[in-house]
Amino acid sequence: RLMSISRIIIFVILAFLLVLALTRDKTYDSVFAENSDLPSISIEDKTVHRGQTFEVEVNLDSNPGLTALLIELEYDKNVMTFVGFERHSKEGLKDLAFTPTGPDLKENDNYRFLWDGIGHKDNSTGRLLTLFFESKLSAPIGKYLIKLTSIENQTAAGDQPIDVTIDNGEIDLIAGQFKVQYLNYDGTLDSVFTVAHEAGHSMHSMYATEAQPAMLQNYTIFVAEIASTFNEHALLDYFLKLPEVTKDEKIMVIQKAIDNILGTFYRQTLFAEYELKAHELCENNQPINHEALSNIMVELYNKYYGLDITKEEVKKYVWAYIPHLFYTPFYVYQYATSFSASFKLYKDVSENVEGAMDRYVNLLKSGGSKYPVEQAKEAGVDFMQKETFMAVIDRMNELVEKLEELLK
Repeated sequence: RLMSISRIIIFVILAFLLVLALTRDKTYDSVFAENSDLPSISIEDKTVHRGQTFEVEVNLDSNPGLTALLIELEYDKNVMTFVGFERHSKEGLKDLAFTPTGPDLKENDNYRFLWDGIGHKDNSTGRLLTLFFESKLSAPIGKYLIKLTSIENQTAAGDQPIDVTIDNGEIDLIAGQFKVQYLNYDGTLDSVFTVAHEAGHSMHSMYATEAQPAMLQNYTIFVAEIASTFNEHALLDYFLKLPEVTKDEKIMVIQKAIDNILGTFYRQTLFAEYELKAHELCENNQPINHEALSNIMVELYNKYYGLDITKEEVKKYVWAYIPHLFYTPFYVYQYATSFSASFKLYKDVSENVEGAMDRYVNLLKSGGSKYPVEQAKEAGVDFMQKETFMAVIDRMNELVEKLEELLK
């Protein structure tokens, strides 16, 4: 009899456990009724240089209805520095509360990111975070992981803990250093042309760095402004060919180009001749004072522009606020020569002269490996020939004619 009672008790316990298991399975299944997949997170791969600040996107690619997510960030701290993050509150897990914790807030020295709906389910997918890093200049070249780890029992869908599949990001750190342009960009036409100008310098440096040993990478001032002003010529022509450009916009950009030629080619040549004449005063033991220096400027403005600058108050003292004349002697003429060379090269490239583009790129690659006049000549610019300088004068005449036509 006791044996029968024991069997009944065992049967009741087993039945109870079976019902409990079935109930739990139904609850678990209900969590995934809409989507049977586990939530998955992916981290963007990137190729970067040493010294580069870069960003990687973290995306939630599938989501069965999370109510909580806690992930921890891991990366090689000898290779990169974590700079910060941005949460995309209108995309992945947009309806859950977000709480980041940094290494200064807990014993663990890794960042953690928590989303918590306090029981509320969120099915949204998309970008969770943008992570910002800076690769170290001393970091060895190679491939490195940026990892996110789901903390055990801290990620849930409904009332059930859940696993998360994570595709970690690979950072490919390659040779060379990242070059950055620092600009006060304000959206004006001047700023747009400045970006093009500075991008020319960046291209020049990158080509020279890749093609030359360290001692021959630095190029001279004589050729430095060729790449920068080449880009300005290209941007001007591109702008004028845009179908949506208005007549007033064309007038504005052509006037800017004319002013640029006047300021870079004619005015800098004037200053170069001024510098020569001022030094000749010394060679001839002539007195040098503000009157003697101002008289040279008055004479040259009349010669170059037909202007009497004595009629404009203090204009004759323009020499006094040009630092190049004092701190970098015989520098300014190189603006004019570089401008002449760049336009000659640009003209050849734009007219599809055979080999012109290859010669231009080879000039950039040559860095400081040769004398600058020789570099320019190999690229197709002979400073001993009148046509080199006439190309700029012809461009000036062309632009003036276009402006006159638009102003009719």
